[in-house]
Amino acid sequence: MTRQHLIAAFATLALIATAGPLTAGPLTPPVGPVAPTGKTTQEVFDKVAAVESRIAINATNTPGDADSLFKITVPGSYYLTGNVTGVVGKHGIEITAGNVTLDLGGFTLTGFTAMGNFDGVSVTTPALGSITVLNGSFRNWGDDGVDLGTWNAVNCRIEGVHVVNSVGNGVVTGFGTIVSNCSASFNDVSGISTADNCVVLNCITFYNSINGIVTGPGSAVSYCSAYANTVSGIATSLGSTVVNCSAYNNSGGGISVSGGCAVSNCTAYSNTGDGITALDGSTVTSCTVNNNEARGIGAANGCQITRCTTRNNALDGISVNFSSTVTGNTCNGDGTAAGNQGGIRVLGQANRIEGNNVTYADRGLLVDSGGNVIIRNTVKGCTLNWSIVAGNAYGAIVATPAGAAVSGNTAAAALGTTDPDANFTY
Repeated sequence: MTRQHLIAAFATLALIATAGPLTAGPLTPPVGPVAPTGKTTQEVFDKVAAVESRIAINATNTPGDADSLFKITVPGSYYLTGNVTGVVGKHGIEITAGNVTLDLGGFTLTGFTAMGNFDGVSVTTPALGSITVLNGSFRNWGDDGVDLGTWNAVNCRIEGVHVVNSVGNGVVTGFGTIVSNCSASFNDVSGISTADNCVVLNCITFYNSINGIVTGPGSAVSYCSAYANTVSGIATSLGSTVVNCSAYNNSGGGISVSGGCAVSNCTAYSNTGDGITALDGSTVTSCTVNNNEARGIGAANGCQITRCTTRNNALDGISVNFSSTVTGNTCNGDGTAAGNQGGIRVLGQANRIEGNNVTYADRGLLVDSGGNVIIRNTVKGCTLNWSIVAGNAYGAIVATPAGAAVSGNTAAAALGTTDPDANFTY
């Protein structure tokens, strides 16, 4: 039925409804004032028009060509009406126009590994914009599940997409794209791979052969989980943020960020490499990093590591190079698996190590270079509590006596010093 037929039908119904009662109703109306119970005629017309304006993906509306089953060549809103099975040498759906919304309707596009390097959804024309792909699943494609092209589509959105067992990546995006509420697993490259200035939100990646999530510069990764990926769980480039994420049991590192990045409120647990690695000028704040088989947190130059918790990491709990601050952290049981590792380790110069609590590590505070400031730290129960080379500035290191029991309103200090910059062994 055409749009004109639908509008005529609704108009006829509206005229019948206004002509007077034609069927019997209740003889006794309900108590109370009469109130509207349905939509206006205009609202119904608008809804019909909106539905009719979408275009079904099929051989008539979106015919394919030599390298695609279906092809979208003009802007518009498109929807899938059933599952799609791939064939050798063809993308499932190829997009060569911008300003396209593709609603997969919960259906699945299924390929197979011997089909060649072809994607479930593929954008093949450069410099397109405003493409949205949502609400569907992809399995077994010969290249990527969804490939918007690193240099092809910009300012796009991928939402509610689930990709399993692609020979390439699960999801690939261009610049300025939002990827949300997606999952990517068992892909032979990375789960989700983005270009610059992208947002990855509420996504899950696991058992991908390289990274779970990898982004270009200036990106943000939030509320994501990366489990059992072969290299890094989450890896970002320059000037990016990683917030409220979890990286667990990845074969490489948990979370790895480039220079000028911020990592906060994240957990990195039981990864084969470092829990968190941060390059120059980065900040790691309020993170929990436990049971990793290398370092807990490894930072380069000019970094800030603050209010983090490390525990039972095989190598150093926290390691910094030059010109960094390490303040207010709690490190417990680190470095005991390998020996000669620190709860906190300082490799270079111009670092400030202040107000940390280190317990039961191999080396409590291990400083390998001169030219650092070390104040107000507390260390207990390590194989060697303090190991500091010559040439550093540090507050007095005081072995605190066991204080008497306290029961009442006052007690004498049991610290053994009034030096405000003192470090304590207790």
